[in-house]
Amino acid sequence: MVELDGSVMQHSPQDMEELPPSVKVYHYKDIDDFYRVVSLEIDLLYGFLRAERTTSALASGSCERRQDYVITLPQTQGTQSDHVIFIIEPSAFARDFLNVGDHSPCHAKISYNPATNILVAKMPEATHEQAAVAFNDMLMRALQPLGLEREIRSWGAAKLTAADGTSKEANAGWGPRRPPRGAPKRPSVVLEVGSSETSAKLRRDAHYWVDPARGKADMAIGVKVCAKKPQITIDLWEWNSQRSRPIQRAHLTMMKSHGNVHFDPDQPTPQLSIPFNLFFRRPAENKKERDIVFLTQELVEFATLVWEMQFENE
Repeated sequence: MVELDGSVMQHSPQDMEELPPSVKVYHYKDIDDFYRVVSLEIDLLYGFLRAERTTSALASGSCERRQDYVITLPQTQGTQSDHVIFIIEPSAFARDFLNVGDHSPCHAKISYNPATNILVAKMPEATHEQAAVAFNDMLMRALQPLGLEREIRSWGAAKLTAADGTSKEANAGWGPRRPPRGAPKRPSVVLEVGSSETSAKLRRDAHYWVDPARGKADMAIGVKVCAKKPQITIDLWEWNSQRSRPIQRAHLTMMKSHGNVHFDPDQPTPQLSIPFNLFFRRPAENKKERDIVFLTQELVEFATLVWEMQFENE
């Protein structure tokens, strides 16, 4: 086993990234080994391997070769997360992860901080994917009455690198198809979906995206899907230039009980809106150009689609 050098890192990587202690940590070896580890973790996450196949794989050495690199904590035993952490030097990250194009065999979304040498791989999970797709569909429907559905660009889960060397992928991102002159060539609105990570981690990711020195987005949307019950929380964040920090623009929680969807806090007409000027990075120029609003029924349909995927076997 390998211990972290306390003189280099006073806190565990999980603490530093605000992830649960169940998240496994590895020392990075090379890109092929990275793909093998992530592939194995995905198999474990989805339960694709039966117990005897897992035992066989361990005995055959497919994981045994990683024991010299894995960093384990007592809390990691018997648990499985949709995140995995690698300790990797900036030079190795730049060599193996930057400018690799769209043909990477890795299906995980990655974020990297060169100040801590921590790379976080977030593995695909069906509920996350459904939430991202359903939110995109909801956005497109909200744009149609405004006639603006053809005026936006979808960034998907594009990997973006900030000036400080940090690199990150969101679940989705959108922006104006023809941005104003001088606007950053990055999404104006970014979506982050989480379930197993802490609310603090999701909030930290949202703050990253709206930071003008890092993500440069005008708004970040955090969707927290509760792992064990039908509950979804949506937070909207934007940057406050006067205070030089992110501020929460909206907070909404949806829950399902006895076949009905409830909102907390209980509002007469629960809805969310993205200001036009934040999405398109310019003021509205006519009456048709107005804020993008997600009405109550659209939010209920969004949550229902996510829960159907999440609890389809129950």
